[in-house]
Amino acid sequence: MRFILHIGAAIGFFTRLPLPSFFFKRVFSLSETCWCWPLVGALIGGVVYGVMSLLLMLQVPAGLVVLAGLGVGFVLTGALHEDGFADFFDGLGVTDRARALEVMKDSQVGSFGALALLFSFAWRAVALFELVRLGQGPLGALLMHMGGRGLMTPLLLFPLAKTSGRAFEAVQGDEKPWLGICFSVAFMCAVVLFVLPVWQTLLVLGFGLFNVFLIGLIAFKRFGGMTGDVYGAAEQGAEMGVVGALVVALNFSVGLL
Repeated sequence: MRFILHIGAAIGFFTRLPLPSFFFKRVFSLSETCWCWPLVGALIGGVVYGVMSLLLMLQVPAGLVVLAGLGVGFVLTGALHEDGFADFFDGLGVTDRARALEVMKDSQVGSFGALALLFSFAWRAVALFELVRLGQGPLGALLMHMGGRGLMTPLLLFPLAKTSGRAFEAVQGDEKPWLGICFSVAFMCAVVLFVLPVWQTLLVLGFGLFNVFLIGLIAFKRFGGMTGDVYGAAEQGAEMGVVGALVVALNFSVGLL
């Protein structure tokens, strides 16, 4: 029963899907549910996979298929992680730590955040377009969403920047969810290994994790730790790393044929 509550709480937090109210009356921190975050990504990515596959079957142009896939993702998640990505880069534009945390908390998007968000959207759109051209667009979207949620979990081991806010509420307690983090990353490895060769798996997961740790280290140095916006930025970084590396790997394989 506790595992079901974990999954329900994670779906309720990461998506806008309607769920029974008892899933939101949790008696555990959200970080305890990190073992199932890739499953939430699979749910989101699975819906996007289905929409893109259907549109491709109907001979819809590839560009429109990609935009529809990204749009479905935004609707399902409420652009939760995109908001954090933009706020993270707005915070990097401020040198003072306290002021940077205030800027990140502000709901308004500045020039740094807007440009970063535009870059993230363009990166994913172009990568998915190339994957559609290679016949793997829906698969790329599925792995992108799974990787975004599954590979961000190691940042739960980093200290928090402040003792308030969404991140503090989600990661309460001194115990780190080592088992959940290990399961999340191992699950991602197993899934990618199931559909890709070993070297492509290492490339895809390696770039995803590289982006996550890079964002985590930058946040630790600039802000003194993690915030909810940093977690959102890490999720976006993982998505970009996974889908970008997948394009490179598949293009390289095609070039060898």
